[in-house]
Amino acid sequence: MRSRPSAPIRPVGTDGTDHPFRMTVDSRYRNVASKKLQLRKLLVAQAVFHLIKAVQVVFLALNNEIPARTTIAACFFGAAAVLSGTIGLRRTSSILLHLFIFTTSGALLLSLFPILAGSSKVFMFLQGTTSYRLFVLDGLEVAQEAVGAVLQLFQIYVAFSLVQSISRK
Repeated sequence: MRSRPSAPIRPVGTDGTDHPFRMTVDSRYRNVASKKLQLRKLLVAQAVFHLIKAVQVVFLALNNEIPARTTIAACFFGAAAVLSGTIGLRRTSSILLHLFIFTTSGALLLSLFPILAGSSKVFMFLQGTTSYRLFVLDGLEVAQEAVGAVLQLFQIYVAFSLVQSISRK
């Protein structure tokens, strides 16, 4: 019977001289991981944005004012985008991410209609046919839609680059 050595013997090659033979993570996988994290944060921002927009639509309806149909449709497209984006990120599904890009693009186009309608209100204010208070409220709505449009454009860019990284080469 042999006795055990008192100090553990280090296996050959683990003393730091094996660094050229160690495996590294491919840059494509690092890129996918960073894009997924970025898109996840943007999805949270989009969910909050569309939730605020939906609350505004509900308040308009409760005050017996008719909300714009494009705003209601943008809320539905935004909800579908958040849902497809969240599931697409979890499963890393390029089909669901393509659906996310499509629905976000639809919500973006529908969000641009109030901005274009807001430009006519600027001219009405300059001519003196509308009050200052209504002009400020409409201006805040247009600013909110502009911020949402920039957010959605950035999401489309990140999602498109993520789909490009996921697809096989």
